[in-house]
Amino acid sequence: MYVGLIVLGAFVILTIFGVFRRLLAKWEINEPLAVLVSLLMFGGVLITPINIGGAFVFSIGGFLIPFLVCVALLVRAEGYEVARTLVASVIIGIVSAVLRYYFPLEHYMVAVDSGLFVGIIAGGIAFLMGRSRRGAFVSAALGVMLTNVFLFLYYLGQGLEYPIVVGVGAQFSAIVVAAVSAAIIAEVAGEIMEYKRRGETDVMFMNIDEFVNTFE
Repeated sequence: MYVGLIVLGAFVILTIFGVFRRLLAKWEINEPLAVLVSLLMFGGVLITPINIGGAFVFSIGGFLIPFLVCVALLVRAEGYEVARTLVASVIIGIVSAVLRYYFPLEHYMVAVDSGLFVGIIAGGIAFLMGRSRRGAFVSAALGVMLTNVFLFLYYLGQGLEYPIVVGVGAQFSAIVVAAVSAAIIAEVAGEIMEYKRRGETDVMFMNIDEFVNTFE
C-alpha cells in the first residue's frame, strides 16, 4: 500500500506545481479537481475497508473513488474507445490474476510492495491495448480492480471460497501504479509520435524534444 500512497502523494505535489497541467487539460480535468480526488483517495484508503458479508471487501479510497473516476472518463469517450478500453480491462484483469496466482510476491518479497510489480506490467499492457491516454489509464485501473474477481471465479469453479477484495493493501498500489504508468507511457509515446510527424510537441513535464533528437 505504501508505494501507492507515495505515488499518489508525488502526483498531488507535482500537480500543484503545474507539472501535469497540459496532460489533465487534454482529459478536460482541472488541477484543483485532480488534487481533490487524489486527496480523497489518500484519505479513503486509510479508512477501514468495507466488508460485505465476508464475500466482498473494498476500500473507499482504493476502489470506490477511482472506479467512479474511471466511469466519469468513459462517459466522455467515444463508443469504440469505450469498447476497446473494456476489452483491455478484461485482458489486464486476467493477466493480473494469473500473476497473483502463480507469483504470490507478498510471501517472499516482504521488502517490496507486490503492487509495484503488477502495476507496471498492467500499465504496459494497457498502453499496448488502448494506445489512447485516457483508454490506457482507465483500462489499467479497471483491469487491476478485476484481478480478484477472476480469482474468485477460478476458485468458485474449484468449489473453494475466495473473497473479492478490491483496492486494499498491495492491490491499491497496483491500481495507482498501473494507472499512472499507463498514462505516462501513453503520453510520452504519443508525443514522440507527434514530434516525428509534425516536428513539434507540447509536452510540459518532460523534454521530449531533447529526448527524440538523441535518436536522429
